Amino acid sequence: MEKEHAKTLSRQISVLIIDSHRMFRECLVQVLKSEDLTVLEPASNRHEALSKIKSNNPEVVLISSSLRDDSALDLARELWFRFPHVKSVMYGMQESQDGYVTQFEAGLRGYIFEHSSSLEELQRTIRQVVAGEIACPPEVTYVMFTRLNQLASEKWWVNRATNMKLTPREVEILELIAKGLNNREIGERLFLSLHTIKNHVHKILQKLQVSRRSDAVKYAHEKQWLRSWEYVKSLAPSIISYVTVTLLE
Repeated sequence: MEKEHAKTLSRQISVLIIDSHRMFRECLVQVLKSEDLTVLEPASNRHEALSKIKSNNPEVVLISSSLRDDSALDLARELWFRFPHVKSVMYGMQESQDGYVTQFEAGLRGYIFEHSSSLEELQRTIRQVVAGEIACPPEVTYVMFTRLNQLASEKWWVNRATNMKLTPREVEILELIAKGLNNREIGERLFLSLHTIKNHVHKILQKLQVSRRSDAVKYAHEKQWLRSWEYVKSLAPSIISYVTVTLLE
């Protein structure tokens, strides 16, 4: 990656700033100029930005997250769709976790905090995205890795759902059997009658083609079905819906 940065430093990188605040964008133009950074005449809105990108073909676009009359997020999506070769970097205030995820899903290659980041960090971010990297503060990196972990867990359950013989309710009951609860205790936990629980247990044994509860639990463990159902429900309602629909089809 150091070689990539060296190549980047050996040539000029063209940068376009998009910011509604005239003083701020004019200041950025002056301070960002360096041996390897050429800063184009800035844009104040979406219309100007699209025109200047067509005319000047910048490598990097810096987008203020607080554009006055346009959605910075919508603009980032449009640039990603219409000019996929242009690297978009957004600068702004700290966002919610979902906010960061949404922004990177819109095609951003970098994000930087305007209240705590230095000019040197901004210049380094520009060079990093040109070199093919994703550049963002540690706080944003943490959020993105957390989201990736969540997606991996959701994918794990979606894949399992296609192979499960049991309904979500039956898996839930099997979880409780694995924890050592008897039928009456399971009914009390799930607010179901003893008769209903017995019916579910009978169906579980029948579907898994086993005669004992312990064998059903062993089978489910071997198939890796028995992750905490409470954890699965906390991931996303869509996963539960997917499991249910998949098994009913």
